[in-house]
Amino acid sequence: MPNGRSIRGRDPVALHRRCRARHVALFEAMLNAAEFEGLCCVNYKERAGVPLVLEINPRFGFSLAPFFAAFVRSFRW
Repeated sequence: MPNGRSIRGRDPVALHRRCRARHVALFEAMLNAAEFEGLCCVNYKERAGVPLVLEINPRFGFSLAPFFAAFVRSFRW
């Protein structure tokens, strides 16, 4: 988003890129502490390299859609 106060869907996207999440271990620890099991999306922004969690959605979100085929293949049928 162009600035810290942008609202997704209302403001135009200034830049869109996919990158490896640097905070996976932290998010995993948070979810383990909450005894969460399943799939979720963690929405966050960074301030000075520190992740600020906005929300955790316990669902398959839009940002995961490009990876749907890989997600289904990951199941052990």
